[in-house]
Order: sequence, then C-alpha cells, then structure tokens
Amino acid sequence: MPSPTKGYIYLETHADRPGQIRVLSQAEEPAPQQSIDGVQIRYISRFRNVHIAYMHVHNTLKKQLQDINSRFYAVSLPRAIAAVEAEDLVHERVWIDPALTESELAELEQQTCTLQKRRQWVNRIYLAVGGLGLLLLMFILFGGVWSSR
Repeated sequence: MPSPTKGYIYLETHADRPGQIRVLSQAEEPAPQQSIDGVQIRYISRFRNVHIAYMHVHNTLKKQLQDINSRFYAVSLPRAIAAVEAEDLVHERVWIDPALTESELAELEQQTCTLQKRRQWVNRIYLAVGGLGLLLLMFILFGGVWSSR
C-alpha cells in the first residue's frame, strides 16, 4: 500500500479575480511572498495526505466552484480558510496572512465553528442510521432463530 502523500494546501487571491479564492496543493511548502503580478498567498496548511485533504476542501466549497481547471472558488477568504481548518484530518496551520482584519478573523472563527458543528451533526446521523441497521439485522437474525422452533 503506498504511503500517504504529505503536502500543503494553500489559498491565493488574484487581483484580476476579486471575490474569488484559488485553492492549490503541492508537496513542497510554498513561500508566502509579497504580491507578485497581483497574486498573493494568503494561507498555508500542512496535511499528512494532501490529496484527501484537497478532496474534503473541494467537497465543502464545491457549490462555489467557478473554474475546475484553475481551481477558483467564489468565496470569501475567511470561508475558504474555515473550509480547510474545519477538517477532521490531522493538519497544521503553517502560515496565515497577517494582513487579515479583526472582522475577517472573527468571521473565520465563526465559519470554522459552523462547519465543525455541521460535520458533527452529519456524523451523528450516520451513526444513528448505522445503529438502526444493526438493530434491524439483529432482529432479523434472532427473530429467525426464535421463529424456527
């Protein structure tokens, strides 16, 4: 079995695409440089398996996808960061743009909590459905044994 691909997910803003965030992944840590040609890295996070992490982030933001080839999403920066940070996968925030305002940081925290609560709710539903399925299976198995006597 191949080992997971460690890597980084990072978010970029582009001056020519206001209101959109580009979500990228790569094996090497990107350098958070100053804006070059209107492109600026705004957030970096490290994951044990970057491919699975990107899939999860995309799943969270898929309704805002603007261009699949260039990976642009019509979403606010705090919402995009929250989509990465709310993941249950083991990860580490490497860098966040210090230019984020207090209101953006507050929105980031609120969005992260909302996404985590939604994920917990979905997990509880799956557990409940699984539990009901097991109960039904046990009823069928034990009911079949009792009725054969």
